[in-house]
Amino acid sequence: MNRQSFYFGALLHDIGKFIERTKAPDRRAKAKHWIDKGLTDVSYAHRRYGADFLDEMRTQMPQLLDEDVVRCALFHHRGKDPDKQDHTYLDQDVYVKMIRLADSLASAERTNDAGLEPQNYERAKLLSLFSRIDYSGQDKRIDTYIELNKLKLEQSALFPDDEDKYKPASAANEYAELVADFIREFQQVRNAVQLYYVMEKYLWAVPAQTPVEIDGRKVLFRPDVSLFDHSRVTAAIAMCLYDYYHDANEQEKTAIATANDNGQNLPPFALLLQIDLSGIQKFILDIPSKGAAKSLKGRSFYLQLLGEIIARFVLDRLELPISNLLYDGGGNLFLLAPKSKEDKLVEIRKEIVRNLANAHGGAIYAAIGWTEVKAEDYQNFGALWKKATESTARIKTNRFQEINYTHVFEPQAPGAEMEFKEFTQSIRSMRAFALRAIEAKSDKTATSPLDVFKSFGYEVSFLDRLDSKGADGKTEIYALNSTEFLPKYSGFRFFAMNTPPKLEFDNIAEAATGDKKKLALLKMDVDNLGRIFIDGLPENERTISRLATLSRLFRLFFEGYLSVLCRELDPQANKIYVVYAGGDDTFIIGAWDVMFELAERIQKDFTQFTANNPDIHLSASLTIVHKHFPVIRAVALADESLDKAKAHLLGGEHEPKKNKITIFDQVFTWREFDYIKDFKTIIFDLIGDDQTGPRESRSLLQKIYNSTRGFSKLIEQTNNGRIHFPRFWRFAYYLRDMKTANKEQKEKLVEIYETVLKEQIYKPMNEKVHNPMIIPVAARWAELATKKTEERSA
Repeated sequence: MNRQSFYFGALLHDIGKFIERTKAPDRRAKAKHWIDKGLTDVSYAHRRYGADFLDEMRTQMPQLLDEDVVRCALFHHRGKDPDKQDHTYLDQDVYVKMIRLADSLASAERTNDAGLEPQNYERAKLLSLFSRIDYSGQDKRIDTYIELNKLKLEQSALFPDDEDKYKPASAANEYAELVADFIREFQQVRNAVQLYYVMEKYLWAVPAQTPVEIDGRKVLFRPDVSLFDHSRVTAAIAMCLYDYYHDANEQEKTAIATANDNGQNLPPFALLLQIDLSGIQKFILDIPSKGAAKSLKGRSFYLQLLGEIIARFVLDRLELPISNLLYDGGGNLFLLAPKSKEDKLVEIRKEIVRNLANAHGGAIYAAIGWTEVKAEDYQNFGALWKKATESTARIKTNRFQEINYTHVFEPQAPGAEMEFKEFTQSIRSMRAFALRAIEAKSDKTATSPLDVFKSFGYEVSFLDRLDSKGADGKTEIYALNSTEFLPKYSGFRFFAMNTPPKLEFDNIAEAATGDKKKLALLKMDVDNLGRIFIDGLPENERTISRLATLSRLFRLFFEGYLSVLCRELDPQANKIYVVYAGGDDTFIIGAWDVMFELAERIQKDFTQFTANNPDIHLSASLTIVHKHFPVIRAVALADESLDKAKAHLLGGEHEPKKNKITIFDQVFTWREFDYIKDFKTIIFDLIGDDQTGPRESRSLLQKIYNSTRGFSKLIEQTNNGRIHFPRFWRFAYYLRDMKTANKEQKEKLVEIYETVLKEQIYKPMNEKVHNPMIIPVAARWAELATKKTEERSA
């Protein structure tokens, strides 16, 4: 079987599950003819639906589909009727047998769970894998489900619906319209890349397996892996098997051909490869303060694209498809490669390290390590993930050993400074980007990021509209943040590209309401990401398909949905500047006023997106600086604040770890942040300019500040189970001079104050307020919001 047919056969082997769920009578009748011809029995009906669909399409798409692809769909399961051809077919065709083995290894998560309820498979919804993460033993998870829909950057599509998120099944079969749209786009596919992205668009929310009852037999598999993720992982494993088989000796070939359908006794035919780019943070910030705004985005996007170019370089050198890239986030990548290509990987690693040394000296380094994958590893891929990471960590301790260090330490002629301002300008209005394979052009005097890409053999260009010339045979074009890409484009990519048109920190600060001399730096990242991947699921359920699903979902939020959220909060696109948003972390600079709301929305939306799972959360820092404050120092402060949020334990061992935000150098839980916002809103109403009643003097702020000492004592007492009621009255006394017309706001202020303290009595320790500075921080927030432009900034 030729390589392309084999890959398409692996990627499309289960497409019949999608087609079958329409329950269309005409398709049922057509699919039956495979039984009538004596090829299959009635078991695994999706095989017949898939084969029939692909057989129909191959007459329209002969350049892509052939009888071999149909054969893979039809025979990748062993039938039960000894009189049908499918009963023994896997013993005769080693290529279909390899797809069967890959399918089995990719399906390692399918174990019967007696706790599930059977569903009609055409109405069962995809269970959010985030619902299943539990590394702390809290067991407070709640199953949430994703509605059946096309992939698009809209909250209604990506998030569990508020009303139906706990319902495992839809009220009616919703497949007919989705399958019809899929077929229309499928017919426009002209190459393997387009096929991959069409499948992602339509199958990302389709369960690969559902808990069903068939003829009285309960098959209770958790529907937490999508058909897209199962298909791409099957294709990745299958391609490793294909190459290993063709490179193998006769004994190894026999072992593959005679392995049982579950893959037992298979030789270790694959490698899990990790690429870890180091030096990223320092490289992004290695800029003078003058013109920093115009360089930051260019540098961060360059590094994001560099990771993809390096991954593409490895895949192309090994002749592997994009499905073999399992994870890509923040300069950290995992790929699945054939074990028989290990010697070639050593040479590829040298080329990558040498190209980076030529371009950046020792500033950026790619540590590349790998570990072999055995058949039993697919059941606990988390442990293998850890082993690959440890392999890379060992390599990182001897940076540049691959090239004997010569490129780093030998005398270098002074070269031109790499220019990023023009690069930033070229990507600001980008709607798509093009990738063209060229002859590699290694250059030690690279003056542009584009020169570095060329050293790997790729010419990259950026398009400012989506009606540009489409991709040709050598060029791939990817639509940015839009899944409407056919027929002209190869696929789509999500990047958080929000960048103000007047890219100067002065202009961003001026767009704020209130103090127009302040900027805010927001840094956020996912807490305990390694534990989520390595320990988040039960040991025998940390499968390759589940880890691939997790990686894709994190990227979907940070690289995709984040752009939507920024546009919603900044419709004029003049306040929010996303410096980077990788696979799990974010760095944004913006007008100070919008950044409080942005931090809150990211945290709340991420919580909803991740199924309100208490084991999945964010830590953040919100750092306010003068707009002319040196950017490198500002980022250092933001990093220190983020570290402080992650390490803080003000309330002792019972206080929730991480999952906090640092504001004005004070660390708060997100619950405390909500109280800060409530206090700030009332204070603003009292002293702000846009209220209709008599405005209080800003001296009210000082009275509120003065209340902190007494409030701190009350927090301490209530955390110890006591409360001193006269202190309630003392706070009200501080506000005694407020205007009568503002009595309602005064009462609200005291009410929140009392609510916080009363909750301290009956709330569990990990939900109590631990930082009494919520009041002065709220007052400081209100002070910035009400500061007049002409007033001198603090």
